[in-house]
Amino acid sequence: MNYLFDLDDTIYDLSQPFIAAYDQLFADRFSLDANQLFILHRIHSEETFAQSERKEISMEDMYCYRIMASFEDLGESITREEALLFQKTYADIQHKLTIPEQMAEILDYCKSTNQFVSVVTNGPSLHQRAKISSLGLDRWMDTDAIVISSECGFRKPDREIFDIARERFDLDLNKTYFVGDNVDTDILGATSAGWKTIWFNHRHRENHTGITPDYEVFSYAELLQLIKDLT
Repeated sequence: MNYLFDLDDTIYDLSQPFIAAYDQLFADRFSLDANQLFILHRIHSEETFAQSERKEISMEDMYCYRIMASFEDLGESITREEALLFQKTYADIQHKLTIPEQMAEILDYCKSTNQFVSVVTNGPSLHQRAKISSLGLDRWMDTDAIVISSECGFRKPDREIFDIARERFDLDLNKTYFVGDNVDTDILGATSAGWKTIWFNHRHRENHTGITPDYEVFSYAELLQLIKDLT
C-alpha cells in the first residue's frame, strides 16, 4: 500500500507549539481557553491561506489577521506588534518539533512492511521544510520529493496537487490512501482526485462537505490498527 500524509495536525500535533507560544506570551495576561483559541486560529488560517498563496494578501497580514481575529472572537484584543511576536515565537517552537511517539510507530510499521509513505502539505516552502527537518522525516521517506503547495503552484483541495503527487511517485490509486485531519482540504481534495482517503478526525470535527471518507479514525492508535488491517 501507499500512504501519503498531511503534515500539520496529522503527522504532528499542531496545537502543542501554538499553546506553548500562547503560554509564553499571554497566559499571565489573559484567562482564555488556549485550545479554543487554537481552533479559532485554524479556522481563520484556512480563511486566508488561499489569499496568501495567490499573493492577494501578504504572509505578514495573514499571520496578524488569524491570531488577532481569534482573540477578538473570544472578546479580547492584541496589537499587530503582539501578533507578529506571537507568530515568531510560534514558528520558532515549530522549528524545534519532535515527532509524536505514536506517529513514529505508524511510520516504523509502514517502513518495516515495505509500504510507501510521503507527505502532501500546504504552506510556505521554507516554513514547511524547516518543520520536516525538525521532525526527522528523512528516517522514513525521501524528503526532497515531498509535495508542498508553494513549490508546485497548487494547494489542497485543488486536485492538481494530488495529480502531481500521483505522477511524481507513480502511484497506483487502487493501492493509495491519503491521510489527513482536514475534511475540507485533505479529504475533499484527495477524493476529487480519485484517491482513497482516511480522515484522521482527532479534533472530532463535523463533516459538512457531503463527501464520505473511506475510513475515519480518531486517534493514532486507531490509525495504526487500520493501516495494519489494510496491509
